[in-house]
Formats: sequence, structure tokens, C-alpha cells
Amino acid sequence: MFKTSTILGRRSFSASTFLKFQQLAGDQLKNDVNKTPLLSDITKEKWETTCEIFQKYGFKNDEVLKIVEKNKSILKHPANFLNHNIEFWRGFEFGQRQFQELILVHPEILDVKDYKHIANKISYLKYFVKTPKNVWLLLLNSPEILTRREEIIKNYFLYLEERMRLSTPEIVKSKVFSKPLNELKCRHIFLERLGLFKPRSPKSDPNIQTKNPMLYKIIDTSDKEFCKKICGISLIEFETFIELFNIEQEKAMNQNEEESDSDVD
Repeated sequence: MFKTSTILGRRSFSASTFLKFQQLAGDQLKNDVNKTPLLSDITKEKWETTCEIFQKYGFKNDEVLKIVEKNKSILKHPANFLNHNIEFWRGFEFGQRQFQELILVHPEILDVKDYKHIANKISYLKYFVKTPKNVWLLLLNSPEILTRREEIIKNYFLYLEERMRLSTPEIVKSKVFSKPLNELKCRHIFLERLGLFKPRSPKSDPNIQTKNPMLYKIIDTSDKEFCKKICGISLIEFETFIELFNIEQEKAMNQNEEESDSDVD
């Protein structure tokens, strides 16, 4: 059992406030507060200010605690910084519910400082997926996309749209941008060779559903699940293919480098 003074430092919650905190906070958060120096000196006023800031944007107390549990550094941010960052993300007009869900799922986005970089990246993503809702889905499913270079993002979309002939709704509902592009290519080509993914005609509408496995089933699964549920083959067979695929990729890369050198000569 722990004391309120241990959790909040010298200036602790009142008994009623702490009781509410005990009811709302999970065991993991309570343990973290006890053990983490980052949280041990947080005052009652700081907790209250943090809750008030989030409440202003429609978050409930239990949601604030979930956010803090995932990203404890939020309690160390100055109030002005936290206010500014929440307002920054709300400014992208994803919609109130979507904006809140994005922060609940990925509260680390409230640590950002390079606002111009983020704004430019979101503008770049919107070029490909058109709407704020689609950008929101991309960030919700693959927040790593914010750290990828524009050239890499472009290569993903070229492969997804031109090689696999997939629609935007199918792309944004998957976690494809959280996985290496080579992994996507490997699984896609494997399915093609098994006859389980039929290439669309260049003239066909990518929005018309086919019998091909959905993208999220292809990429949002472990190797074991992919083999069993999508391919119907053993893991060993797929692992053998991965080795061969990597050799093919390496040969193709060496050949391209040799052709580039010849062009220079």
C-alpha cells in the first residue's frame, strides 16, 4: 500500500481526490507513479492543471489518466506548451472525435516541437489521400509515417496504387506504413505466385472489391497468421521464400547499380 504523499510529493491530493484517483487509475499507473522519478515530484496543482487543460478539449478524467499512463512526460510539460500542442493537432480539422482518439491512442504526438515539419508532412500526405479523415486514419494506424522521408512515402504509394492497384480507403485502414516496404513487396509477390492475389487490369476501378485478400489482412498480421489464415501454407515454406526473395532483391539492386555505373561511363 502506498501513501498519497509518496505519489504526489509534499503537496498531495486531498483524501477525496486521491480516492477518485485510485478508482480511475490502473495498477500499472499507480506503480509507475511510485517508482518513476519523473512522476514522484508532481504536485496536486500540476495534476489538476493538466486535467483542466484536457477537459477544455473534451477529455474526461479517466481518459487523461490513460494518456498520462502511456506518455508520462506530459506531466512535465509547461501548461502553455501542452495547450499549444493540443491546439496544434486540433487545427488539422480531423473532427472532434477523431482528434481525441488520435491523442488517446498516440499521446506521444503531444511532445512534438517541429511544427513546420509536421504541418508539411501532413500536407504531403493529404496530396495522396485527399481528405483530413484519411490523413487521420494514416496517423492512427501508422504514426511512424511522420518520421519517414517524403521519397520513401512516395515509393509506398507508388507500389500500393500502381503495382497492387489498391484504393485509398483500403490503404489508410491498414498499418502498412508501420512496416518496411520490402516486407509488403515480399508478402504481395508471394501471394501472386501462389495465385491468391490476381493483378488488376490497369483500366479497372481500384474501388471495386476483388477476391484478393484485403491489405490489412496481408500486412497487419504475424508471419504465422499470414501463412495459416491467408496463404494456407506452412511457416517454413514462407521463410524459405523470404530467403529467396531477399536474394532476388539483392541481385536486382546490384544489377541496377551496374547499369547506373555503365551510364556514367
